[in-house]
Amino acid sequence: MNGYLHGGWKLKYIIAKTSGRPIDPKADYFVLRLDKDPHALNAILRYAYSIRGDNPELALDLFAKAEEHMAGLTDVDTLVMQNTKLKKDLDKYRHLFVTEQLKNKM
Repeated sequence: MNGYLHGGWKLKYIIAKTSGRPIDPKADYFVLRLDKDPHALNAILRYAYSIRGDNPELALDLFAKAEEHMAGLTDVDTLVMQNTKLKKDLDKYRHLFVTEQLKNKM
């Protein structure tokens, strides 16, 4: 059973920077597992759309990552109930993002 279905907020991961530099000990991090949690895909799509103006490159990378993981979902109920909506959201956000980018270049 997927971890997102059990319990409440708890410290579950140890966070480290790939550079080896220390993290802010007062920082709060929230980890999402994209390959097992369809709600995480929903969150990453909305985050990508939210940051599109500040960091278009990251937004596009996140759209691509969400699409990659959407293709890997295997639970039939998840595919029927979530994937259709996620795919529509991905298409909508990608269209809005591209439209905004074109407007900004004019």
